Amino acid sequence: MRWDKLYLIVGDAPREHSGIETAFRFHLDHLIRNQLDVDNFLELAILVINKGKMRPKAIFILLQDIFRGYSNKDCSNWFSFIEKHSKDLHEICNIDSSSKPVAVKGFTGLLKNLSKTSEETTFCGRILVALTRILPLSDPSGVNKKGLINTDNITEFNVDAERNEMVLEDDSPIEFKLHSKFWSLIQIMQNIPTVLENQETWNIFLENSSSVLETFKNVELDIPDDLDESELSDAYFTKFLTFAKLINLEFKDPYFRRHILIQFLICFQYLLSGPTKLSDKKESDIRSLRRNTRSLLSKTFNQGQSISRSISNALNREHNWMEWKKEGCPSFENKELKRKLPPEDLEVEPTPKRPKYDSFGESVLDSLWNESLTIDEFDGMKKGEDFLQNALDEIDEELPKEMRMVREPVYIWKAMRVLSRTSFNTIQDIGSLKKDEELEIWMEKKKGVHNNQAMDEE
Repeated sequence: MRWDKLYLIVGDAPREHSGIETAFRFHLDHLIRNQLDVDNFLELAILVINKGKMRPKAIFILLQDIFRGYSNKDCSNWFSFIEKHSKDLHEICNIDSSSKPVAVKGFTGLLKNLSKTSEETTFCGRILVALTRILPLSDPSGVNKKGLINTDNITEFNVDAERNEMVLEDDSPIEFKLHSKFWSLIQIMQNIPTVLENQETWNIFLENSSSVLETFKNVELDIPDDLDESELSDAYFTKFLTFAKLINLEFKDPYFRRHILIQFLICFQYLLSGPTKLSDKKESDIRSLRRNTRSLLSKTFNQGQSISRSISNALNREHNWMEWKKEGCPSFENKELKRKLPPEDLEVEPTPKRPKYDSFGESVLDSLWNESLTIDEFDGMKKGEDFLQNALDEIDEELPKEMRMVREPVYIWKAMRVLSRTSFNTIQDIGSLKKDEELEIWMEKKKGVHNNQAMDEE
């Protein structure tokens, strides 16, 4: 049977879905047993799912088969396929929510099979990053609403045995008491909420933290003079020996110092942004320790300032993440606002007209209020010359003064309003004339001036 044509000959019935999933799993088992390439086969499975011929969660069942059939080293070498197709897997999770728990089960099962060596710890980080890309941001598997802490990672050391075997150099500033303080502090940081249980534990935490940071400040790093930072590798260590004889060397090791300082910053972040509200005094103490820690981290050998900025950015994102969880993990998607339009067959009532009043006490105000002019019909206020032109024409025609519009109170009021917008000096000239006839006299003078100018031009 041609596997690249398989998705074309199957239907949509559930039993056919089950049949093709079984066929895919059998063929994948054949590829794993014979150590053949599975990338093309899995790409075919994604294509079949996108065509709707197989359940979306089937791809994660196939991934579980690969995790069980490959060794840890083979899984690490092959994992780039998942990183390459994380977008496709993310879209599959959005299609069917039932595929999310299958994906989580497969990846967490792979994590449990890995040991705690530094190489496989890197692989653990790759798995977690891939899982965050595949699952939606608001998926419950990545929320940890209860704020649970992994307390299984325990660092043990025997104080009495170490005291008997302790050998220090004469000029070393590090004492056995500091060794005991340091590793007891690490034990407290493994379960940081215990710091807030009582005042005694809090005082021990502050005292030990201050002592360790002060020692880091006073002890110089052991760095060769001819060492170039660009030639250093990115190797790191996730575990350090607790043997007392090594404490002097460890405090001079830049990798050790950086590792511990970053742990300090993470713990301080939890105390400042965690579920328990600190008092003003405690918050001030933690912020002071955090400033000292950041200063030491930026001065640590091999790109200290760059690493310090990166850690600060990561912790800021973590702070926003914790605040989001405190608010109940609200959705990041904005709801689409839809305008409610009336149905086409619905008769829309016209806008009601303003009521008419019989009388405002003045006939002019009554007519002005009851005018039904619209905005389109209103052409704006006329210019002074245009508004006065009719009155000037009446003067030219030598119409009797009693019949001129310039004698009407309403026209006088309108004319004064128009003239006040054009020239304030005109209002002053009119106001200096005789009352009740000032507008008419001013217009006659204005008409005479225009006539004289016209004769001069001729």
